[in-house]
Amino acid sequence: MCSLKDLKMDYCSNLSEIPNEIDCLSSLRRLSLCGSNIATIPVGIKRLVNLVSLFLSDCKRLQSLLDLPPSLIYLEAIGCPSLTTVSSPRETISKPECLFFSYDDLRSFYYDCFTMDLSNCLNLDPNAYENIMEETRIAVMYCSVEKTLSKVIVKVPGSEIPKWFPYQSNGPSLTIEWIPPTSSMIQFILCAVLAVEERKRVNGLIYIWQTKIGDYLIKSSPNLFFENGEEGFYEKDHMIISWYDARLALNHNDDVISDSLLPYNSDAYHTFTILFEDQNETHDIIKVKVVGVNPIILS
Repeated sequence: MCSLKDLKMDYCSNLSEIPNEIDCLSSLRRLSLCGSNIATIPVGIKRLVNLVSLFLSDCKRLQSLLDLPPSLIYLEAIGCPSLTTVSSPRETISKPECLFFSYDDLRSFYYDCFTMDLSNCLNLDPNAYENIMEETRIAVMYCSVEKTLSKVIVKVPGSEIPKWFPYQSNGPSLTIEWIPPTSSMIQFILCAVLAVEERKRVNGLIYIWQTKIGDYLIKSSPNLFFENGEEGFYEKDHMIISWYDARLALNHNDDVISDSLLPYNSDAYHTFTILFEDQNETHDIIKVKVVGVNPIILS
């Protein structure tokens, strides 16, 4: 059992407790307990030093998420109505040496993105929100400095942009004055508050962040707006927070934008826009209420 890397026990209605001895599964990388009747995760999970991903969607009795291991970079807990408590942010995040593995011999997973998806967890207490926001900031700084993960995506119920986003604007777009590059790296944390028309399904909808810098148009890689969960719709306003390096790629190509190509004109601007692509021919169901931008400068 020590060599087990993938454990899936989805929708096991009789599963109400995970023993602390789970830490004996020292090679475990993926744990999926979706739809089970667990109320909490065991303390022993913190000692799973190779655990990369944890899936807890539709765990209706789940009340707390505590003691997450530093190796965990993908947490999905969609539609957990009893969840109120999320542990204090981890002091460190450490990417395991290998993130590639097979599952059911049908699909392969490679996680190079820090993800925390708590969509439709509508009863999170204020301390949980604070811990999630601080965890997000730690993840952004880790990804920005280490360059081992390509992006950060956090989804959580909420109707207000956090105060640590100094630039905010109503609607899907925000324009700020150009921040000229120096010897430091300029990157951006983006946030959007989204409202979905009542009881409209949003499974399959794809969103991207688009940035215009002078004459350059830069797009982030596509992301699913709502990836899982048995219902497929948002019940209240939600926030999406993303870390985004505006110089990573130009129009999805591998071309890096060098400092010499970027405008130094003081009249230039950054314009950030969140866009949605509809895979299921469903239109006009999402309203972007507010967007926010937090520029970060790394030495």
